[in-house]
Amino acid sequence: MAAIALGVVVVTGVTTVALARRGAERTAISNLEDQAPDVSTQLRQLGRVLRSRELRGQPTVGVGRLVTSVLRVTGGTLLTVHADGTITEGVDALAGLPVSTDRPVATRRAAARNRLRARLGLAPTTSTTGASTAERVPNPNTLPAGLTVEDFDAASLLAGNRQTGTANGRAFVAEPVRTGTDQVPVLVLTEKIDAAAVNRARGFFLIGAVLALVAAGLVSYFLARRLTRPLAVMGTTAGAIAAGDLGARVDLGKHPDDELAELGRALNAMAGELEVARHGERQFLLSVSHDLRTPLTSIRGYADALTDGTIPATDEQRRAGAVIAAEADRLERLVADLLDLARLDAHQFSLSPRPFDAATTVRTAVEAFLPAASDLGIQVVAETPPVLAAVGDPERVAQVVANLVENALKFARARITVQLEADGLHEVVVRVADDGPGVDPGDEHRVFERLYVSRTVPGRSVGTGLGLAIVGELTAAMGGSAAVEPTAGAGATFVVRLPLPT
Repeated sequence: MAAIALGVVVVTGVTTVALARRGAERTAISNLEDQAPDVSTQLRQLGRVLRSRELRGQPTVGVGRLVTSVLRVTGGTLLTVHADGTITEGVDALAGLPVSTDRPVATRRAAARNRLRARLGLAPTTSTTGASTAERVPNPNTLPAGLTVEDFDAASLLAGNRQTGTANGRAFVAEPVRTGTDQVPVLVLTEKIDAAAVNRARGFFLIGAVLALVAAGLVSYFLARRLTRPLAVMGTTAGAIAAGDLGARVDLGKHPDDELAELGRALNAMAGELEVARHGERQFLLSVSHDLRTPLTSIRGYADALTDGTIPATDEQRRAGAVIAAEADRLERLVADLLDLARLDAHQFSLSPRPFDAATTVRTAVEAFLPAASDLGIQVVAETPPVLAAVGDPERVAQVVANLVENALKFARARITVQLEADGLHEVVVRVADDGPGVDPGDEHRVFERLYVSRTVPGRSVGTGLGLAIVGELTAAMGGSAAVEPTAGAGATFVVRLPLPT
């Protein structure tokens, strides 16, 4: 906002100064154009008188003084434009005097002409054998500094056209006094351009620029606070909702009733609907999970009875009972996982921290998967210290390790390694690495989501598919963290960090 305001001020200021200078130039030229016709008329009349007196042999000193006075008073200069396009300073053309002539000149007329030329600042003519040559000297009223004869258009002046322009801070008007001859006298009036107007414009511009920048700064500050603070609050609330805190709300009391407040109300409405939906989902899971346990117990009991011979059955029936028992186990595990997630959401998940040996807990959790891993042709290795004393809930730690190993069994090709170590005196670190295809690039942060399924790398049908989501929820509930470490080459490494009480 401030940058835009500064740009507008600069453009406006430059335009203002340019317009002020242009206005000063036009004013000066206009003044000269108003003055030029009167001065030209006076000089034209004086020129007639000069020519008349010269031809009659009468004195021309007084008329010459009048010409000089007119030029001095008006600050003008006389130029002579010759037929060949050259321009010289001088008054030859005003009196109708040739620059050079080969006509005989009477002595009395030559004397009068010389007196006039002396008065007007010209060299006297000399006559030899009937020829006279007039050699011009500079006019006392010469062109001002910075203005030269090259600034004038000889062809236009010979045609009788007025010429205007500016040069070196001065405006000028060139007005032909008389046309139709080989030598055209031209009156040049000049006026210095009023720089004070431009300087005043610069001063006003600087004052206006300072005021505009101050105003722009204040407006920018106000708008920034007006817009960014509510947006920052909404961004924080949205982040909390995305992190799972569906009870987060935007405090609408701090915002006026405008579009931002409408956005805040929409965000609150969305959070409320999500909270209601999550609560309904949680209640549904709790209810269904509880209701499924009773029929599962019965199914499992009859399947075991068929398998162990409690109920008389044929071999085929016993094989069917074994399949039913295995599927009942899977369904029971799924129900348990759903119950765990629902309890974690409802903050009904209880932890029983106590001193325990983390190394023994991890080894026991890994050994439970050795038969299943052997059937799949996968080697599972546990690398733990002999003893690692910790304080926590050993059942939940074992559940985390079991879920990580179970997830690794879906994708491992030949080997799974489980490592346990203490990171200083503050954390217990569990790493579970497999030699499978690894996690899809860019999905490292999504693997702990409940509904995340790898679409590019299908895995074996092992477990319920909710294990990593439970790992993430359990680890967070215990104050730790779960993540996927980047690996060089194939495979994936899941890392769980759990705090050690001090």
